[in-house]
Amino acid sequence: MTVFGPPLGGSGGDDTGTVFRDVIFVMMLTFVVLFLAAIVHINPDGDDADEVSIPPGAIQVDITWPTGHKADVDLWTKGPTDSRPVGYSNRSGILFNLLRDDLGSIGDSTPLNYENGYTRGVEDGEYIVNVHLFNARGGEVPIPVVVTVKYGKCATCRPEEIITRTVMLEANGQEITVIRFTIEEGEYIEEKTNYIPIPLRSGYRSVYQYNY
Repeated sequence: MTVFGPPLGGSGGDDTGTVFRDVIFVMMLTFVVLFLAAIVHINPDGDDADEVSIPPGAIQVDITWPTGHKADVDLWTKGPTDSRPVGYSNRSGILFNLLRDDLGSIGDSTPLNYENGYTRGVEDGEYIVNVHLFNARGGEVPIPVVVTVKYGKCATCRPEEIITRTVMLEANGQEITVIRFTIEEGEYIEEKTNYIPIPLRSGYRSVYQYNY
């Protein structure tokens, strides 16, 4: 009579399979624990998540003048911690940066005339925005320049318009103070806005617009 069963000497083969399954289970459990730990650090909850997603705000300044005009118009700005005004000859300050220096339609790949600047973060204090007619280059004057200033408190906040104003540049060297405004505790203080002229351009000429 033939008897079917495990070979003599015990069930060593079954023991090996059990150990292998245990090792695989421990490895998978370790992977799951590490994955959950990574998720917690990538996507923090509550106040920590809000703190990570809200960087310092930024002030944006844009100026435009008639398309195709030859004139070289310059944007000049100064923040409360900028040691020098920011413009074509000093394009980077502690706060303000000039992104584009437009020389007019001459030597330009596009007929659009615009310059823009922004701040890296926001500090409490006064901000000044000026425009300066470097050279009309024989183009028609006066030149209307549209200036827009926006302020966004955080990366997810829609920038709020502080002012859009059109000023007229009439002569080479003329500089106009478009706006002077104040930020306190991260808030734009409308009551402290003024238009008292102050020159920013380094080595500015004698022609200056006192525009109240």
